[in-house]
Amino acid sequence: GGFTPFNNGAVLQDTWVWNGATWTQVANGPSGRYGAGAAYVGAYHVVMFGGKNTLYNMVETWLWNGSTQVWSQVSVGNGAGPAGRTGHVMAGSGDTALLFGGEGTNSQFNDTWSYTVSGGWSKLSPANSPSVRSKANMAYDSVNHVWVMFGGKNEYYYLDETWVFNGTNWTLAVSGAQNGQGPAGRTGAQMAFDTTSGKTILYGGISAGTNYPSNATWAFDGAALTWTQL
Repeated sequence: GGFTPFNNGAVLQDTWVWNGATWTQVANGPSGRYGAGAAYVGAYHVVMFGGKNTLYNMVETWLWNGSTQVWSQVSVGNGAGPAGRTGHVMAGSGDTALLFGGEGTNSQFNDTWSYTVSGGWSKLSPANSPSVRSKANMAYDSVNHVWVMFGGKNEYYYLDETWVFNGTNWTLAVSGAQNGQGPAGRTGAQMAFDTTSGKTILYGGISAGTNYPSNATWAFDGAALTWTQL
Protein backbone atom coordinates (compact mmCIF):
# COMPACT_ATOMS: atom_id res chain seq x y z
CA GLY A 1 0.00 0.00 0.00
CA GLY A 2 0.80 3.67 0.44
CA PHE A 3 -0.07 6.91 -1.30
CA THR A 4 1.33 8.44 -4.45
CA PRO A 5 0.93 12.12 -5.37
CA PHE A 6 0.78 11.09 -9.02
CA ASN A 7 -2.34 9.91 -10.89
CA ASN A 8 -4.52 12.33 -8.93
CA GLY A 9 -3.29 11.07 -5.56
CA ALA A 10 -3.85 7.33 -5.90
CA VAL A 11 -4.05 5.09 -2.82
CA LEU A 12 -2.09 1.92 -3.59
CA GLN A 13 -2.90 -1.71 -2.80
CA ASP A 14 0.06 -3.55 -4.30
CA THR A 15 2.24 -5.96 -2.30
CA TRP A 16 5.97 -6.38 -2.97
CA VAL A 17 8.49 -8.82 -1.49
CA TRP A 18 12.22 -8.09 -1.14
CA ASN A 19 14.51 -11.14 -0.99
CA GLY A 20 17.73 -9.25 -0.32
CA ALA A 21 18.52 -8.69 -3.98
CA THR A 22 15.34 -8.01 -5.95
CA TRP A 23 11.76 -6.85 -5.53
CA THR A 24 8.88 -9.09 -6.69
CA GLN A 25 5.24 -8.03 -6.89
CA VAL A 26 2.80 -10.63 -5.56
CA ALA A 27 -0.98 -10.98 -5.61
CA ASN A 28 -3.04 -8.16 -4.14
CA GLY A 29 -4.89 -8.66 -0.88
CA PRO A 30 -6.20 -5.76 1.22
CA SER A 31 -7.82 -2.77 -0.47
CA GLY A 32 -5.73 0.36 -0.98
CA ARG A 33 -4.62 2.30 2.12
CA TYR A 34 -1.86 4.46 3.55
CA GLY A 35 -0.63 5.14 7.08
CA ALA A 36 -1.20 1.55 8.24
CA GLY A 37 1.06 -0.19 10.75
CA ALA A 38 2.66 -3.62 10.44
CA ALA A 39 4.93 -5.89 12.47
CA TYR A 40 6.42 -9.39 12.29
CA VAL A 41 4.72 -11.86 14.63
CA GLY A 42 6.70 -15.04 14.04
CA ALA A 43 6.08 -18.20 11.99
CA TYR A 44 6.46 -16.21 8.75
CA HIS A 45 3.54 -13.92 9.63
CA VAL A 46 3.24 -10.14 9.48
CA VAL A 47 0.21 -8.45 11.02
CA MET A 48 -1.08 -5.21 9.50
CA PHE A 49 -3.65 -2.94 11.11
CA GLY A 50 -5.55 0.20 10.16
CA GLY A 51 -4.57 2.84 7.66
CA LYS A 52 -6.78 5.13 5.64
CA ASN A 53 -8.32 5.03 2.20
CA THR A 54 -9.62 8.13 0.46
CA LEU A 55 -12.64 8.35 2.79
CA TYR A 56 -12.08 6.94 6.27
CA ASN A 57 -9.81 5.29 8.82
CA MET A 58 -9.88 1.52 8.61
CA VAL A 59 -10.30 -1.04 11.42
CA GLU A 60 -9.19 -4.08 9.46
CA THR A 61 -6.58 -6.58 10.69
CA TRP A 62 -4.73 -8.58 8.03
CA LEU A 63 -2.11 -11.33 8.24
CA TRP A 64 0.57 -11.83 5.59
CA ASN A 65 1.92 -15.37 5.37
CA GLY A 66 5.49 -15.09 4.10
CA SER A 67 5.64 -18.80 3.32
CA THR A 68 2.56 -18.99 1.09
CA GLN A 69 2.70 -15.27 0.16
CA VAL A 70 -1.01 -14.86 0.79
CA TRP A 71 -2.96 -12.17 2.70
CA SER A 72 -5.88 -13.20 4.94
CA GLN A 73 -8.21 -10.90 6.85
CA VAL A 74 -8.65 -11.62 10.56
CA SER A 75 -12.17 -11.48 11.97
CA VAL A 76 -12.22 -9.09 14.94
CA GLY A 77 -15.39 -8.46 16.93
CA ASN A 78 -16.69 -4.94 17.44
CA GLY A 79 -14.64 -3.27 20.18
CA ALA A 80 -12.29 -6.26 20.46
CA GLY A 81 -9.47 -4.46 18.63
CA PRO A 82 -8.09 -0.95 18.24
CA ALA A 83 -10.22 1.83 16.79
CA GLY A 84 -9.49 2.81 13.19
CA ARG A 85 -6.41 5.01 12.85
CA THR A 86 -3.33 6.07 10.91
CA GLY A 87 0.16 6.99 12.06
CA HIS A 88 0.31 4.39 14.84
CA VAL A 89 3.53 2.49 15.55
CA MET A 90 3.91 -1.29 15.61
CA ALA A 91 6.89 -3.54 16.36
CA GLY A 92 7.18 -7.28 16.94
CA SER A 93 8.93 -9.50 19.48
CA GLY A 94 8.67 -13.24 18.93
CA ASP A 95 4.97 -13.98 18.42
CA THR A 96 3.80 -10.64 19.88
CA ALA A 97 3.28 -7.32 18.12
CA LEU A 98 2.87 -4.10 20.09
CA LEU A 99 0.78 -1.16 18.85
CA PHE A 100 0.75 2.35 20.30
CA GLY A 101 -1.01 5.61 19.54
CA GLY A 102 -1.94 7.02 16.17
CA GLU A 103 -4.56 9.39 14.88
CA GLY A 104 -8.31 8.89 14.43
CA THR A 105 -10.84 11.06 12.65
CA ASN A 106 -11.11 13.68 15.39
CA SER A 107 -8.43 12.86 17.95
CA GLN A 108 -5.12 11.16 18.67
CA PHE A 109 -4.61 8.06 20.79
CA ASN A 110 -2.27 6.90 23.54
CA ASP A 111 -3.60 3.37 23.95
CA THR A 112 -1.37 0.28 23.98
CA TRP A 113 -2.39 -3.00 22.33
CA SER A 114 -0.72 -6.36 21.79
CA TYR A 115 -1.47 -8.88 19.04
CA THR A 116 -0.67 -12.57 18.69
CA VAL A 117 -1.73 -14.90 15.88
CA SER A 118 -3.22 -17.36 18.37
CA GLY A 119 -4.88 -14.86 20.71
CA GLY A 120 -5.72 -11.82 18.59
CA TRP A 121 -5.85 -8.31 20.04
CA SER A 122 -5.54 -7.45 23.74
CA LYS A 123 -5.76 -3.93 25.15
CA LEU A 124 -3.07 -3.38 27.78
CA SER A 125 -3.38 -1.21 30.88
CA PRO A 126 0.10 0.05 31.80
CA ALA A 127 0.35 2.16 34.97
CA ASN A 128 2.32 4.78 33.05
CA SER A 129 1.80 5.70 29.41
CA PRO A 130 3.13 8.22 26.88
CA SER A 131 0.81 11.06 25.93
CA VAL A 132 -1.13 11.05 22.65
CA ARG A 133 0.96 11.11 19.47
CA SER A 134 1.11 9.91 15.89
CA LYS A 135 3.91 9.19 13.42
CA ALA A 136 6.38 8.14 16.11
CA ASN A 137 8.91 5.32 15.63
CA MET A 138 9.27 2.03 17.48
CA ALA A 139 11.52 -1.03 17.43
CA TYR A 140 12.07 -4.03 19.70
CA ASP A 141 15.43 -4.21 21.52
CA SER A 142 16.08 -7.97 21.74
CA VAL A 143 19.16 -7.50 23.95
CA ASN A 144 17.42 -5.55 26.72
CA HIS A 145 13.98 -7.02 26.00
CA VAL A 146 12.13 -3.73 25.64
CA TRP A 147 10.25 -1.86 22.96
CA VAL A 148 11.83 1.53 22.25
CA MET A 149 9.65 4.38 21.00
CA PHE A 150 10.84 7.84 19.98
CA GLY A 151 9.28 11.07 18.78
CA GLY A 152 6.04 11.65 16.98
CA LYS A 153 3.78 14.67 17.04
CA ASN A 154 0.74 15.71 19.02
CA GLU A 155 -1.69 18.41 17.94
CA TYR A 156 0.84 21.15 18.55
CA TYR A 157 4.42 19.88 18.97
CA TYR A 158 7.07 17.56 17.63
CA LEU A 159 8.00 15.30 20.55
CA ASP A 160 11.56 14.44 21.54
CA GLU A 161 10.76 11.86 24.22
CA THR A 162 12.19 8.33 24.32
CA TRP A 163 9.98 5.72 25.99
CA VAL A 164 10.66 2.03 26.69
CA PHE A 165 8.03 -0.68 27.29
CA ASN A 166 8.94 -3.89 29.10
CA GLY A 167 5.75 -5.76 28.31
CA THR A 168 3.98 -4.42 31.39
CA ASN A 169 4.73 -0.74 31.78
CA TRP A 170 6.04 2.29 29.90
CA THR A 171 9.02 4.23 31.28
CA LEU A 172 10.20 7.65 30.09
CA ALA A 173 13.90 6.97 29.40
CA VAL A 174 14.99 10.32 27.96
CA SER A 175 12.93 13.47 28.38
CA GLY A 176 13.81 15.96 25.68
CA ALA A 177 16.90 16.23 23.57
CA GLN A 178 18.93 17.10 26.70
CA ASN A 179 21.22 19.74 25.20
CA GLY A 180 22.20 17.74 22.14
CA GLN A 181 22.40 14.39 23.93
CA GLY A 182 19.48 13.01 21.95
CA PRO A 183 17.59 13.57 18.68
CA ALA A 184 15.35 16.60 18.30
CA GLY A 185 11.65 15.87 18.03
CA ARG A 186 10.65 14.49 14.63
CA THR A 187 8.14 12.49 12.61
CA GLY A 188 8.50 10.09 9.73
CA ALA A 189 11.93 8.74 10.69
CA GLN A 190 12.94 5.09 10.37
CA MET A 191 13.92 2.93 13.36
CA ALA A 192 15.26 -0.62 13.61
CA PHE A 193 17.23 -2.69 16.11
CA ASP A 194 20.78 -3.61 15.04
CA THR A 195 21.71 -7.02 16.47
CA THR A 196 25.41 -6.50 15.66
CA SER A 197 25.86 -3.37 17.79
CA GLY A 198 23.03 -4.14 20.21
CA LYS A 199 21.63 -0.65 19.63
CA THR A 200 18.39 0.78 18.28
CA ILE A 201 19.14 2.87 15.18
CA LEU A 202 17.13 5.96 14.20
CA TYR A 203 17.55 7.66 10.84
CA GLY A 204 16.10 10.76 9.21
CA GLY A 205 12.61 12.17 9.66
CA ILE A 206 11.15 15.66 9.61
CA SER A 207 12.95 17.43 12.43
CA ALA A 208 11.39 20.01 14.73
CA GLY A 209 14.59 22.03 14.60
CA THR A 210 14.38 22.79 10.88
CA ASN A 211 11.01 21.44 9.71
CA TYR A 212 12.97 19.84 6.86
CA PRO A 213 14.04 16.22 6.29
CA SER A 214 17.03 15.19 8.39
CA ASN A 215 19.87 12.85 7.40
CA ALA A 216 21.09 12.35 10.97
CA THR A 217 21.69 8.85 12.35
CA TRP A 218 21.37 8.13 16.08
CA ALA A 219 21.92 4.98 18.18
CA PHE A 220 20.04 4.27 21.44
CA ASP A 221 21.63 2.12 24.14
CA GLY A 222 18.79 0.26 25.87
CA ALA A 223 20.95 -0.57 28.91
CA ALA A 224 22.45 2.88 29.57
CA LEU A 225 19.32 4.64 28.24
CA THR A 226 21.44 7.09 26.21
CA TRP A 227 21.58 8.32 22.61
CA THR A 228 24.73 8.73 20.53
CA GLN A 229 24.82 10.50 17.18
CA LEU A 230 26.74 8.47 14.59
